[in-house]
Amino acid sequence: MAGILMEVASHFLWADRFMMMTCFLMLRIYGWIRALYAGRPAISLLWTGRTG
Repeated sequence: MAGILMEVASHFLWADRFMMMTCFLMLRIYGWIRALYAGRPAISLLWTGRTG
């Protein structure tokens, strides 16, 4: 019984760590996208100026 509980607990801990990593990664990507959007006006101006 204790072994099963330990296995379930370790699985939940692993899932929690996985969720934390996923959330961290999503926040990082969200931060990158926000940074890109913050720098977008200059980039789009360069792009439109270059393409015509």
